[in-house]
Amino acid sequence: MNRFWETAILPVLEAAQPEVLAEIGSREGRLSAQLLGFCAQRGGVVHVIDPAPSFDVSAWEAEHGERLMFHRCLSLEAIPQLPVPDVLFVDGDHNWYTVFNELKAVEDRAREAEVPYPLTFFHDIHWPYGRRDLYYDPSTVPTEHRQEYARQGILPGRRELVKEGGLNGHLDNAIVEAGPHNGVLTGIEDFIDQSSDSFELVQVTGLHGLGVLASTQRLEQDRALRESVDRLRNADFLADQLRLVEGHRVQDVIRRSDQRRRLDAARRELAEAEKELARFRSRKLWQWGYRAARAGFRVVPGKEATGDPTEAIAARLRRASEKLGG
Repeated sequence: MNRFWETAILPVLEAAQPEVLAEIGSREGRLSAQLLGFCAQRGGVVHVIDPAPSFDVSAWEAEHGERLMFHRCLSLEAIPQLPVPDVLFVDGDHNWYTVFNELKAVEDRAREAEVPYPLTFFHDIHWPYGRRDLYYDPSTVPTEHRQEYARQGILPGRRELVKEGGLNGHLDNAIVEAGPHNGVLTGIEDFIDQSSDSFELVQVTGLHGLGVLASTQRLEQDRALRESVDRLRNADFLADQLRLVEGHRVQDVIRRSDQRRRLDAARRELAEAEKELARFRSRKLWQWGYRAARAGFRVVPGKEATGDPTEAIAARLRRASEKLGG
């Protein structure tokens, strides 16, 4: 979600002027750092919820003090204990049950506190998890609310998983895309449908999709917020978003080009080492090499031979194989 910071998130935050922010799912803390920087300049506190963060929470707490409140637990455990945030960021477990119940829990807290429903940002509302559940830990979702799932890959335009290739084949993905109670966007839509309040959901295409959910009442009462949300639909913003997506596409092309270059170099090195080893063995030079090594001759320029010279060639083969991924 942090990739939307400059174009979409920051302008809306500046209009909303929040004092309390909450983030569900921090991972490496990229968005968390941006939110903390925002609060450092304007005041406020950030509640971060993640059962298994990938950064040193203690170091962050020491750096940010009371500005950071970290909750190392599941979102559905944390939400009932937290103050209702002014703005909420949802990027945790990407499945219908978790998203729907996170929103319901926040709604219940808002009604108890008699405050408006928080402005809410979502990531991954489009492919691959807009209409397909993902379970980081299937045991946290009741059996009756889990889709059938498997650790297989996802391809665009294909409802079923694929056994070879595809995206995120190492994760527990719902076997079939779409249908009731399946996916992040479905969870958001079902929450809106069941709520007695009125909401607007803005969907921003690209980078797996960003969603912005705002109560109609709050938008009617806050002109600046209304204008900042409407901006996410206008042509200038869409042009900015297109440039953002294109920038990431170019970075991916460069990354793939670099990987291809390294792969080709490793293949050449492997082929040369295999040819050298084949010539060496076919001429039975290993016998000579072994005797030479025993006599103390240098087999490799600049290095003392310590045994069978085929070891040096075998080492080259191993290095080349490692570069090729095994």
